[in-house]
Amino acid sequence: MKSLLILLTFSACSLQALCQGDVLIGTTKDKVTNFYIMSIRRDRNGSMDVFERVKPSDGMLQAFRKQVIEQRTKEKLDVDGFEKLGYYRRRIQYNCKGKTYRVRECNYYDINGKEISTNDPDPSEKAKWEFVPPSTMREVEFNKACL
Repeated sequence: MKSLLILLTFSACSLQALCQGDVLIGTTKDKVTNFYIMSIRRDRNGSMDVFERVKPSDGMLQAFRKQVIEQRTKEKLDVDGFEKLGYYRRRIQYNCKGKTYRVRECNYYDINGKEISTNDPDPSEKAKWEFVPPSTMREVEFNKACL
């Protein structure tokens, strides 16, 4: 009976969150990056807003920093201070019916929690929606938020 209660509690929390605290949802295939859901909420349009934290796996801090710096360089974004990167937090908006998403905000922090950079990809409601790619961490997160 106790295990059933624990399972029901986890299921309710993982589906329609309003759960507080980081819940590990997965690790990238290269074992460098861990993805955590901090909370989920339904927005006024019926979409789901997922607040996620992205951190390096144990012992992978330098590889994590290198990947983030390479990606930001490729996107021609500033990398000043990213040699001190500890984690980043994002708000991802999911359209559950259309199986699409868009990044609403992204904040980067050093290992002590001091903000390094803030990206607000497109604050307008007209930001481009992208389809959730199959077999990715994005799909895992979509399933947690929408199913």
